Amino acid sequence: MKVSLSSFFVIAIVGSILFLNPVIVKGEEPAPSESVQKEESTLPPQEGTSKQVIPTEVKPAIDGIMPQPGMQAEAPALPPAEGTIPQIMGESAPPSPPRGILAWLNDDIFKDIEIRGYIKNETAYRYESPPAFAKILNILQVEPSYSFNSHVKLSGRALVYYDLAYDFQDVGTIAPIKAFTFIQPPDPGKPEPEIKNLRVIDVDKYGIALKEIYLDMYLGSMDFRIGKQIIRWGIVEGWRILDDVNPLDFKEHILRDIADRYIPLWMVKGDYYLGPLTIEGLWIPDVRGHEPAPLRSEWSQFQKLPGLKPVPITLKNSEAGLRTSGMVGGLEFALTYFYTWDDFPTAFRSIEGLGLGNLGISPSVDFTPRYRRMTEYGLGLAKSFGKIVLEGEVAYVGGKYWGTCTGCTPTGGVFGELQRDYWKHVVGVKTVLFGTDISLDFSQDIILGHTKEIQQQAHEDAMSLFARKEIRYGTMVPQLLAISLLNRHEYLFRPKLEYRYTDKVTFLFGFDIFSGSPGPDPGRLNFFGYFDHDDRAYMEVKYSF
Repeated sequence: MKVSLSSFFVIAIVGSILFLNPVIVKGEEPAPSESVQKEESTLPPQEGTSKQVIPTEVKPAIDGIMPQPGMQAEAPALPPAEGTIPQIMGESAPPSPPRGILAWLNDDIFKDIEIRGYIKNETAYRYESPPAFAKILNILQVEPSYSFNSHVKLSGRALVYYDLAYDFQDVGTIAPIKAFTFIQPPDPGKPEPEIKNLRVIDVDKYGIALKEIYLDMYLGSMDFRIGKQIIRWGIVEGWRILDDVNPLDFKEHILRDIADRYIPLWMVKGDYYLGPLTIEGLWIPDVRGHEPAPLRSEWSQFQKLPGLKPVPITLKNSEAGLRTSGMVGGLEFALTYFYTWDDFPTAFRSIEGLGLGNLGISPSVDFTPRYRRMTEYGLGLAKSFGKIVLEGEVAYVGGKYWGTCTGCTPTGGVFGELQRDYWKHVVGVKTVLFGTDISLDFSQDIILGHTKEIQQQAHEDAMSLFARKEIRYGTMVPQLLAISLLNRHEYLFRPKLEYRYTDKVTFLFGFDIFSGSPGPDPGRLNFFGYFDHDDRAYMEVKYSF
């Protein structure tokens, strides 16, 4: 019998709940033994109370009647204190009426549920030719959590979305044709495309997504998180040197918020606290790669090749990671090890008939795409010197395959890919200047044993600048993010202004500006330059609850 990965994790979560939060069945308390006599306490009354002293000769009045000598006073018919059971002349108390299911839900379940989230509209207008509303996206996100007790908590994040841009615009206008693209005819036996969508553009108009659901267990010096989640390992914000546990969703290139840009994975994360150190371990049976944008959509740049097989879910194929972090002498550090799969599958391209192009015969290209294993060793450091913070990350990656140029015959390789290890690193500085937070970073990927057949350059250099300043008591926050791919002469500029109208209502106005050329050939499309004609202005309105 096959058990899906989601079912496995649901069973694991439910089992953990039952193990750590057993059901306590309340029964009738046993009656005290007759041999135990209740004695009057000789302790003084509590502060703020008065102890009533009743003379033995005179009994207290009942219902306004003063007892006469020789009369026996009866106990007043006062209701029992809340939470107690009256004892009536040695007889057992009547059973309490059973609670209804609504009362049980309200008393035992709902009171421990917290719900956060937001309602947001994201509207973007592409002012390059052809101008169009790139999106009018409406999102409702709900983030519920339930505390079983002080040691166990269940959290989730789900959203629904609907893009109104497709309701009054032609899909071909929203996703215009780009360089090196063409109208692909339908496969034999497939129906002809709709007249409004001749290029068969995949449209992501609406949907429901369970983004995260995980169970937290706090066990003193150890914590566990089990379920679908996002892990952040980096020290330098915004760079995927150490922070590459979760693959990326390129539905909107890299323009989405981080929480929506990262693809959550089913995994088990455990943290062990040893003095100033935190040792974190990961087990990830859910193996996935980067998710490309919908085919032929505005942000479509790369696609998964036909025939790509997912990695089977087995213990042997699982990903595993270990991270040790802490603070020593004011130095923040992180050591990482990650046994993973390359999020970009290797094409394994074989080419036959090279050199026949001059005869009018096109070469035959066959693909056997596969995910390949990689091993990463990383180190991250950060140190503060007053208003200046120096930080950096470096990682060694073994087992990476690199694509070769179309007209090249790789030396020592049967297919169109070569295996080469590489280094990746980033160094940065953060400071505050004139009340403005400024961060400047420089990054490199360096391929070891690089040859001219490899499409990627021997080293790819990039630089970023981020600036942020709060004005008018923090109600207005202008920001700027600029990224430059130095070797390729490509740029991305993202100026924006956040206006915090209230604690719950915020407005955002900004621009996404790309610069660069598409690339030398269809197999080597530049990361930013390919979208040189997709510059846009955008506005967001968000209500948080």
